[in-house]
Amino acid sequence: MRWVRALVLVWSACLFLWVLWPPACGLARAGGNAIFQWGRQNPRSLLHLALPTLGHEAVRPATAYRYLFGCLAGVNLSSRAEMLASQLPATVSFAGEVPPVVRHEPGPAVPGARLAASGNDSALVGIYHTHTGETYALSDGVARFDGRAGGVVTVGRVLARALETQGIKVVYSEKIHDAPYARSYLASRATAEAMLRWHPDLVTLLDIHRDAAKTRAQSVVRIGGRQVATILLVVGSDAREPFPTWRQNHAFAERLAAALNERYPGLCQGVRVKSGRYNQFLHPHALLVEIGSAENHTEEAVRAAELFAEVLASVIGQMDFGTEGEETRSSKEDV
Repeated sequence: MRWVRALVLVWSACLFLWVLWPPACGLARAGGNAIFQWGRQNPRSLLHLALPTLGHEAVRPATAYRYLFGCLAGVNLSSRAEMLASQLPATVSFAGEVPPVVRHEPGPAVPGARLAASGNDSALVGIYHTHTGETYALSDGVARFDGRAGGVVTVGRVLARALETQGIKVVYSEKIHDAPYARSYLASRATAEAMLRWHPDLVTLLDIHRDAAKTRAQSVVRIGGRQVATILLVVGSDAREPFPTWRQNHAFAERLAAALNERYPGLCQGVRVKSGRYNQFLHPHALLVEIGSAENHTEEAVRAAELFAEVLASVIGQMDFGTEGEETRSSKEDV
């Protein structure tokens, strides 16, 4: 009978870890403030955490094993889309779909915006997030989530869809790049390179973040009677590593910043040059875009993304995409 007792003990330990360990880890990462907010909004869930047998819900063994191994692998094994996304470095996802490349149909054409010479299926704008877990503390109670999408992904989705309504085709990735955080830019480089392979005629490549070094007053501007998150454009340089073409990125950022503030005064806080490269050496119009800060609500950043899309579409519409045009020639040489 000893082996029976041992088996029961092992099974009890596995069941204990399955019930308590995942939520305990999540709450430990989020911190005490998140526990308080979650418990206040959903007291029944907090009670179930303390007394896991309270619900008496039947759990099939297969479901328990799938959940346990999914936690170990960091993937939802019940979702084919998520399993596929975990294996593809540049998946593009909308509404749960994660094919390797999604070509979105455009809305009404933006005057002057034409697809480059490679064909009508090529996207013009690539969007991804190096720090996918960044979020907006006034909405979520924390500034960053570990290993899962934060509010910047909500903003990225809105930006992509807003560009499409302006007739700009977009390739967008929601892939998690910041787990582990120290290798974020190495991971996002693979996504950016994959986008450029699939869409070699991208006009711009945008890495969407939220700022961490602003006060509340610096994070909002009033536009049209509503609070809107401010935007900061960040450009890398050759201060630490070779980046001979960074001034092309800087010139594009200055052009975009000027257009943003001409249309919506105060929306853009200018262009900041930093010493890193931020993978911008991959494309002469690659930019790091800080939409809002930790001192914003998500909806304020969403409003900023909608205005940003409108102005970016206008700037793209003014560009020359002829086969002999300056924009096309410089892009081909430097990607």
